[in-house]
Amino acid sequence: METCSTSILVSLCFEVSQAVFSIGTFDVDDLLVNTFGRMLGYVISKSLHR
Repeated sequence: METCSTSILVSLCFEVSQAVFSIGTFDVDDLLVNTFGRMLGYVISKSLHR
């Protein structure tokens, strides 16, 4: 659960900084896809390192 929370927070920081500094747009889809990708990577990593 900690990995999921960290993934969401990191993605949110990137999205907010894009909006604040006008270097991109805030997109909820990016939050979801980035979080899913990180969680998938975590699961794969855990299964390979058994």
